[in-house]
Amino acid sequence: MCSGEDRAHCGPAPRGLKVTGWPSRAQRVNRADGWTDIEVFALTGSSPTDKDPLGVDYIFGLHTTPGYLDHDLRVFRHVLAGSRIWRTTVPWTPFGADP
Repeated sequence: MCSGEDRAHCGPAPRGLKVTGWPSRAQRVNRADGWTDIEVFALTGSSPTDKDPLGVDYIFGLHTTPGYLDHDLRVFRHVLAGSRIWRTTVPWTPFGADP
């Protein structure tokens, strides 16, 4: 998840951040400019029928400063708790393929 110039500033995200119903991963990036980013990745796979979700299809992000982190994190937890990603029953077509 963390790569490039941000890798040196990456760390674990606060505990318990996830997207309900999906495998989730989270990270914290303390940016050199003073901002803090908390990112939660919902691993929903490359197609609705995947048993092994390798793709990251949804990213939830919080962009804040250390002084507001506690307050903003409470709001962010509510956003995550209220978010739902529904499985689709629409036939899935890979990019570039004819439907």
